[in-house]
Amino acid sequence: MASNDINREEHAVLDLVIRASDEGNPPNFNEALVTLNVVDLNDNPPVFNSTIPGEILISEDLEIGTQVLKVTATDLDVDHGLITYAITAGNTEQKFAILDKEIVSKEYIRTVWKHFIKDCP
Repeated sequence: MASNDINREEHAVLDLVIRASDEGNPPNFNEALVTLNVVDLNDNPPVFNSTIPGEILISEDLEIGTQVLKVTATDLDVDHGLITYAITAGNTEQKFAILDKEIVSKEYIRTVWKHFIKDCP
C-alpha cells in the first residue's frame, strides 16, 4: 500500500526490495527486486509559454491570413502532454481560426484547403 502520493513527474520508475523472513533463530529470509513503472495521471494543466496579452489592436482592413496572435503551451504530464488549441468564445461570426498555433482569418484556411483539394490527383 502506498503511504503517500507518487508523482510521475518526480519518479518514473521505483525499484523496491521486498524481504520475506521467518521467525527462526537465526531468521531465514529471501529478497526480491520489484520495479514499479509509474503511470502518469493528468494532474498538471497546460501552461502558456508566454504572457497572452489581454488586448490586441487590429486594423479593420486587416489582410486575410494575417497572423493576429501566436500561442504555445506545455504540459508536464508525460502521457497527457499533447496540447490542442481552440477559440472557445467571442468568434461568433467565425472570422478567426487557429492554424498551427496561429490565429488567422478563417477565409485564409478555406483558400488553402481549396487549393489543396484542387492540386490533389
